[in-house]
Amino acid sequence: MVPSQAQERELPVNRIAGFMAGCIFALNAMSLSASACSVCFGDPESPMSKGAAAGVYVMVGFIGFVLFGIAGTATFWMVRCRKLSLTQETGRSHP
Repeated sequence: MVPSQAQERELPVNRIAGFMAGCIFALNAMSLSASACSVCFGDPESPMSKGAAAGVYVMVGFIGFVLFGIAGTATFWMVRCRKLSLTQETGRSHP
């Protein structure tokens, strides 16, 4: 392609980016100040803050339960593998 044909096929990225930046600036300039909820604002005695804290504890509990389950399964397999290897070495079964 020759340079004149390449210029015809260029996308107007600079114009689009400038328009988007102008829209974002205008929206930010026109927006009202946001009011924070009691969780974000910091009232530790509100029911919403207590509910958010309880939700975090429940999620930590679920994740801990799953991780302990994975660790327990890995430990069970490790013990079983050791018993199986001892059984194969000695040729007899262990209780």
